[in-house]
Amino acid sequence: MGILCGGGPAPGINSVISAATIEAINSGWEVVGIMDGFQHLIEGSIQHVQPLAITDVSRIHVLGGSILFTSRANPTIREGSASDPDWRMHNCLKALGDLGIGALVTIGGDDTAYSAERLAETAGGSIRVAHVPKTIDDDLPLPGGVPTFGFETARSFGVDIVNNLMTDAITTKRWYFVVAMGRSAGHLAVGIGKAAGATLSVIAEEFPKDEPIRLEHLTDILETTMLKRVAHGRPFGVAIMSEGLALRFPEDDLMKAMPEIERDEHGGMGGDRTTEARLVGARGLDGGCNRLGACCEAWIDDLVEDQKDGRIAERHDLRLCGRGPRRLADRSHDVRTAMPAAPSAPRTAAAVSTAAASSPWMQIVSAAISNRPDAVSTPPSRAIATACAAAACGPRTAPSRRRSRSEP
Repeated sequence: MGILCGGGPAPGINSVISAATIEAINSGWEVVGIMDGFQHLIEGSIQHVQPLAITDVSRIHVLGGSILFTSRANPTIREGSASDPDWRMHNCLKALGDLGIGALVTIGGDDTAYSAERLAETAGGSIRVAHVPKTIDDDLPLPGGVPTFGFETARSFGVDIVNNLMTDAITTKRWYFVVAMGRSAGHLAVGIGKAAGATLSVIAEEFPKDEPIRLEHLTDILETTMLKRVAHGRPFGVAIMSEGLALRFPEDDLMKAMPEIERDEHGGMGGDRTTEARLVGARGLDGGCNRLGACCEAWIDDLVEDQKDGRIAERHDLRLCGRGPRRLADRSHDVRTAMPAAPSAPRTAAAVSTAAASSPWMQIVSAAISNRPDAVSTPPSRAIATACAAAACGPRTAPSRRRSRSEP
């Protein structure tokens, strides 16, 4: 019996190798471990195998990773230009036959499960194949309430990481973007977000199923969340995005933002899990340095400081055009005649509109505040930007509201 691992690492792989090996040996089988997944089998090589005995695996369940290593090599790829389009699959079958393997245990996620299924079909019964669902994505159709092994551990580690980031965000008054793995499924992102009390969790399942997700739409959601937090006097947070969002970006968005993007043999975006954060950064939001969060903080602070001098300058003004924060080209415009300093009460929409006549900055605010936040023609981020501007014109007090227990 042969055992191999495919796909990415997940907690619990060595436990499966140990249990399968011990049970097979106790049932009279000889067991060999196949190194690096399907990689060497595709090449037709039978040199990269390791005989397994009970003494080899009796204590490996306490170890992370995989003693057989893993790879994303895909034996199901067909090459139409080759003399044998299915040479990869045929090489695998020949190598397994040369090793005398009559049963194969594969450990992996949905890609490895599909490869194992195709291998069993092509073998025509000569090799019995059993697949063990290993994936932190939790995206395999198991019975309800039964997660794939690796998911709960990954979620637990993710919660610890996000809890630490939330503390850093509060301390530095900055934003952090977290891209959770999961391929097309958002279970891991939601699980981490709920348990850690993250500020925002965005998953692909929340969008219309048969439509692409525009990169601009995602950045608008992030901007809106940030600006709403600024209006509430809390210019910090952690946003969790599922990996599946990037898989549904239109090709033109991907090529425009990151023309050098790479994909693996299963169609995934290579092994680089920062792809999505880099895409968001390419649209004007810096996931790691969170320029918008720092800019919002500086913008409010500058407005308050300038109120003391009897004027409000245009430094760090936020103009939302669907492409992230933009600063006005002309920062030297003095609007002390248009806006008296430190009014005793928040300015109304009518007052703001009246003051807009002589100030380009206020014209932007007036144009936005005249639209209802729920109007279809008005991006939500622009309406929230208006609320921030109106709040800055009045006393610097956050609106009273009840905070959820999980939100810092």
